[in-house]
Amino acid sequence: AVFDNTPVCLNLKDTEGRYLLVNRPYEQWLGHYAEEIIGKKASEFMENPVEVENLSNAEKKVLATGKVFEREVRVPQPDGKSCDRILIKFPVKSTEGEITGIGTVAVDITERKRAENELRKLSNVVEQNPLAIMIMNSVGTIEYVNAAFTALTGYAPEEAIGQSPRILQLRDTPQESFDELLAAIAARREWRGALRSKRKDDSTYLSGASLFPIVGENGTVTHFIGTQQDITERVAQENLLKQAEKMESLGNLASGIAHDFNNMLLPIVALTKMMIKDLPNASPHRERLEKVVLAASRAKDLVKKILAFSRQEELAQEDIEVGTILDETLGLLRTMLPSTIKISESRSLMHGAIFADAGQISAVLMNLASNAADAMDGKPGELKFLLSRQVIDEECMEAFGHIKVGPYARVQVRDTGHGMDEDTLKRIFEPFFTTKEVGKGTGLGLAAAHGIITQHGGVIKVASEVGRGTTFDIYLPLMESDAAMEPTAEGRTQAPRPRIVK
Repeated sequence: AVFDNTPVCLNLKDTEGRYLLVNRPYEQWLGHYAEEIIGKKASEFMENPVEVENLSNAEKKVLATGKVFEREVRVPQPDGKSCDRILIKFPVKSTEGEITGIGTVAVDITERKRAENELRKLSNVVEQNPLAIMIMNSVGTIEYVNAAFTALTGYAPEEAIGQSPRILQLRDTPQESFDELLAAIAARREWRGALRSKRKDDSTYLSGASLFPIVGENGTVTHFIGTQQDITERVAQENLLKQAEKMESLGNLASGIAHDFNNMLLPIVALTKMMIKDLPNASPHRERLEKVVLAASRAKDLVKKILAFSRQEELAQEDIEVGTILDETLGLLRTMLPSTIKISESRSLMHGAIFADAGQISAVLMNLASNAADAMDGKPGELKFLLSRQVIDEECMEAFGHIKVGPYARVQVRDTGHGMDEDTLKRIFEPFFTTKEVGKGTGLGLAAAHGIITQHGGVIKVASEVGRGTTFDIYLPLMESDAAMEPTAEGRTQAPRPRIVK
């Protein structure tokens, strides 16, 4: 009864390979009753000659060596399907030690193999997943990390396993950033959000993260699975797009206001001038009316700045050497700025023409210099201008705000003023934004500079550090003929880190 009811297939053969005994599971496997099997050889029930030969060789080996033979086989079933089995053949010996037959045990491992394959597939999905994945036990100790985790964080599996996820936490991260995450863990629910994390080399990244619990059969949490994806670049690009859309909206609004305001100024100026003309020179009203004209003229200048910001002011462009514009600007600055400010220059681009409105480009440089002087606040400092040639290729196009590929004249304006913090940097090109006292600035100078450079097909970017100073970089496309002739002084431009505004 035990022989027939055992869950594995059993049979016994003589030394010639004829069946002497089979159990019921073996009958079912072979698809024949015992009385049909006993006395016959396996070859009489097998159609595949290769399988017949393999079986014969295995049994010969057992008889020749007296050792157990074991291997994994895939065998066809009577229903047309196949199953996986571990086949074990062993010698049957008499009391004198003589081999009198061969015993066979066949264990069905089909389900185990299927489970192993599913587990292997799951393992490949996790290991080859583009998301950084870590598996933690119920107390938060890391037990597994995949290849993407190592690529993102720099921690190899042997370095991360056994550690806490806090190895990725920035020291100055406020606790409230984790309150929602901890609440989700306590409630055994999934959490999704964004986290600022640090790599092994202490560099930081913004990650789109998720964490969810694995609940066991008894209802308790056995593990947590956490995922991370670097979204630093994506968020930066989204912010750039939002900024561009914001500036475009502000530009359209400013343009509409400027045109309406300009239309209102025209009759005021015209009628006031007519009134002045009709007044005698000694009239006390003449001076008052002249002040009206002066105020209106200043208002017209304000309108010009608004139109420059919104890129709707007409440009008087011509082919001109960028060095010539710089020469004229420096000449004016040396007479205007206080002697406490040292003005210096450095040029590696000796010849390079741009198609530009020289007056507008000079106005941009003058505005940057004026702001630099204000930032030095009457203290000794340096204002440096650097002129060079840079090639912007497809690799760094995106970082430069999607301007055209090609050679550019780069004008850098660097000061040693008090610098700006991150919040100020985010807004300096917005119209009417100023850090100066009321009455000391309109907040349109840099907005107009942004519009002028963009209208010329260029880009302006800025980097600043509080207490260290500010650097503006202006890129203007070089004319084709000069671009081809001028040798590259600084090679190709690397993707820049400073803030870019186009």
